[in-house]
Amino acid sequence: MKILITSGGTAEPIDAVRFITNFSTGKTGAALAEVFTQKGEEVILLRSRHAVSPTLPIDIVEFGSFADLDEKMRSILETTSVDAIVHLAAVSDFSVDHLLSGDQKVTTFDGKLDSEKSLTIHLKRNFKILDRLKDYAKNTPLIIGFKLTKNADKRTVQDKIAKLFSNKQVDIVVHNDLSAISEENHPAAIYREGDPDPIGNSRTKRALGEYLHHLIAEDYIRKNRTKI
Repeated sequence: MKILITSGGTAEPIDAVRFITNFSTGKTGAALAEVFTQKGEEVILLRSRHAVSPTLPIDIVEFGSFADLDEKMRSILETTSVDAIVHLAAVSDFSVDHLLSGDQKVTTFDGKLDSEKSLTIHLKRNFKILDRLKDYAKNTPLIIGFKLTKNADKRTVQDKIAKLFSNKQVDIVVHNDLSAISEENHPAAIYREGDPDPIGNSRTKRALGEYLHHLIAEDYIRKNRTKI
């Protein structure tokens, strides 16, 4: 099977040396890529330039900003048939629209801003790449999305997961809560469209990779049986 994984966080440029990013390290994406590779699958890891790299030899494509990630995902999916997309990247909800450096409007970000002037950053909202993956893909891959919360109660988690499924673009959702994640543990609950309760749980990155591989293989077998 061929599996596309995205990992790490986007970096939205303010100027040539500054950017807005998030805390994503890409460790989970690297771990999943290694599990799938050890299972004998062909993996494409689309990771941010600052994300952790896997230790195994894996096909890696790097991205920077939201726009760069979107362009590279579209290019890969329009030219390559993949059996599953594990969209784990922490994608910025906003990109820089323009800046005010002092009283001067700046719309290009390839120079270095004067640090002695006040700076106002105007942001624009980004669309959800997850909602476009089925349109980008040349076939019908299994799409796995991720939802991260922090100290969320059960009702909030259920509402956020239901919202992801409501657009009919994602097949599996993996939920993590930041407050429960540590170096040793990476608890996750896995949801399938149409099931209000988790279909599975895992405690580590390795265990999550094993379970997701099982779901991807199950979907692959079902689709190929249908073709016979």
